[in-house]
Amino acid sequence: MVDSQDKKFPFSYRTVQQIKAEEYERFFDRLEHYHPYANHLGEVHWMTEAQGLQQHEFYLYEPGFWERLKKKLSGRRYPDLNRLPRAERELRLQIRKYLEEKYIGRVTRETAGMLPDEWEYPLSPERIEAIPITVEVLQSRPWPKQVIWGAIALLLLIFVGIGFLVTMEKPKTGSLLVKTNIPGSRVYMDEDEFIGYSDKVIKNIPIGTHRFKVEKSQYVATPPVKEIQIVPDSLHVLEFTLKPQSSAVIGYLKVYADYDNAEVIIDDENMGTL
Repeated sequence: MVDSQDKKFPFSYRTVQQIKAEEYERFFDRLEHYHPYANHLGEVHWMTEAQGLQQHEFYLYEPGFWERLKKKLSGRRYPDLNRLPRAERELRLQIRKYLEEKYIGRVTRETAGMLPDEWEYPLSPERIEAIPITVEVLQSRPWPKQVIWGAIALLLLIFVGIGFLVTMEKPKTGSLLVKTNIPGSRVYMDEDEFIGYSDKVIKNIPIGTHRFKVEKSQYVATPPVKEIQIVPDSLHVLEFTLKPQSSAVIGYLKVYADYDNAEVIIDDENMGTL
């Protein structure tokens, strides 16, 4: 609690220091020739450059990164006095009145219009002057509420996003091996989608129910079609038997090659691989 001449302010001394610091920054931000100077005890006073040069124990105070960021994010907006409790409103008004009388020689119309007929928490100029503003007080400036709520909302979004990514299932596929008694038969999925050749593992088959068939020139597959359920990360095996087509004009050719997987092409038609 802070003593006044008649009545105590209902908040801590540190709060009084912070309020005074805010009002001093608000006032001197409008006076371009004044800057904050600090001494080795951490006390801060606003002076002109000429005054600062005469005070050998003071040096120009340069706010740190986080202090500048908090001030920038606050947008230099100060509380609406009409919405404040009476004790804080009176403290701010008395500080404003003191600064205006000392540095510009008069009370501005804006401040004068808010002054009460009688102070409930009166402060003398000497008491106002005696309230120290320190580097620690300036650095302890609270983050603006909108920034705090924005940071909380951002963290929630990040956690929700991470949870979604963790739980979200990636598109999965299965694999298929079609065995035939005639190697190199063409394998089709869902009637007409060519997906590879028999006797080789065919990867990236979409999960779900699919129909498969094999084709080989001059051969007929038994059964004609097989339907299976493809499940993720599994190898499915199908078997087809190919029988030669019956025809009096059809002959048969047996091809040998020095290399495996050689393609056999007859009349520009791919007949399969060895």
